[in-house]
Amino acid sequence: MDTGDSYSGIITVIFTLFVASTVNERIIEFIKLYFKNFSLKSVDVREEHHRHRRLWLLTLGVGMITAALMEIDFLSLADSEGVKLKMFRSKGAWFGDGDNVFYSVTGYLFTAFFLSMGSKFWHDLLDIVFFVKRSKAKIGGFNPDGLTSMDQVEEYLEQDDLRIAERALENEGEYLKSYYGDEDVTIFPAYHTLKSKYQVCIYVLIRDDNFVRNSAITKKLHLEYQLSNGYRYRFPILEEFTGEVEALDDGDVVQGGGILYNTASEDNRKGTFGCVVKRLDGNPNEKLLLTCCHCVKTEKHSWKSINKNSGDLDIEFLADEYDTSPSKVGKIFWAYRNHLMDIALIDAVNDNLVTDLRRTSFLTVPRGVREVKIKDARNKTSVWFSGIRTDQGKGHIIYSKVPVSIKYSNETEKHVLYDLIVFSKTRSRPFQKPCGKGDSGAILMESDTDNALGMIVASDRKFGYAIRMTDILNKHKLALFDD
Repeated sequence: MDTGDSYSGIITVIFTLFVASTVNERIIEFIKLYFKNFSLKSVDVREEHHRHRRLWLLTLGVGMITAALMEIDFLSLADSEGVKLKMFRSKGAWFGDGDNVFYSVTGYLFTAFFLSMGSKFWHDLLDIVFFVKRSKAKIGGFNPDGLTSMDQVEEYLEQDDLRIAERALENEGEYLKSYYGDEDVTIFPAYHTLKSKYQVCIYVLIRDDNFVRNSAITKKLHLEYQLSNGYRYRFPILEEFTGEVEALDDGDVVQGGGILYNTASEDNRKGTFGCVVKRLDGNPNEKLLLTCCHCVKTEKHSWKSINKNSGDLDIEFLADEYDTSPSKVGKIFWAYRNHLMDIALIDAVNDNLVTDLRRTSFLTVPRGVREVKIKDARNKTSVWFSGIRTDQGKGHIIYSKVPVSIKYSNETEKHVLYDLIVFSKTRSRPFQKPCGKGDSGAILMESDTDNALGMIVASDRKFGYAIRMTDILNKHKLALFDD
């Protein structure tokens, strides 16, 4: 087989044969219940040999029927999935144009033969292919120095490179930062294709465009970490000049999402509606609107707490940039900012308004919520969001947990938020900024499932940053409102 660079076609073919062979086995088991000469073993060696031959012919015959009923022509299936079989690469020489009866019958015969191998064979083969697929990138960068047994090789293959890179940063992160002096940098591991190898690299996001690299860094282009078995990892270091991270308020280009602002704010601080949530320890029918604290805070408010007694609580919105008649949304229920959260809840004026906002897509309506895991960084999970600056924005998760120093409007000192999701418009270099001013509060959604993953809070020139949705809900005893 010629697999190319992708295993998806092989996996599809093997899975199809696994399902079909399972069906085939159930049919054969049914037949064996009524025809004992297929199932009753004999002490006579010759008779037992005949029974095995009858059973094999039955399996092949039923396999042919199963293949025809399920329309599984192995040759056509392999060709449609991009799995090229060397012996049949020149179909014209063997079967003409590949559309004749002989070609189809031959394909069904191959399917029947493969089904006779049994579902366990295909299940085990599927496991092997998945293992090889996961191991391919690691084998490409494998260095046997220091290893003395196959047990050590197996341990190496079972290690999660991202976890190892995180451990390396825990041990050497401060040492690495010393090369950058007092510069504001963000350092995290992520997968990247480097010299045709898909591997974990160490990203160093440099915020100062005028930064001059310490000459010592040229002597250390990788970060090392040694396992207990003696194997030494080497993670390449990649630098990105991203500019400083800024909170995404005060949008001036409106495409979707609805413009949210506090009427008491002199600079009309703007942001995006998130989604509807409810308190698990409150009224189950109460609908609260989720967004960022910096989208609704005024100069009179404290970052530590905005509640019903704080004053300047009225929240309004404009349908678009041409709307001259703001509509009242409600009041700030509570809001605050610390090193993990930048969050606000708005108590809507009535349920009808919330329903209208959801129907007009000013509010994101997730199907559910799930935790962002390390595999999302490995798989570059596809995401989307809708904000007042970026309507139907798309991107990919680059890393699942990172601390970032954020520049907020009208503040001289930067504020650090921990455990943020890092995402970009592109899967890898060159990275592109996925969101813009005004998108704060927008819900980051998984493209395939529409599950809520996070709430957008900031960006730099190449990345967007979002607070993890599971952290928001779990910490505050909230849940998505589902009516």
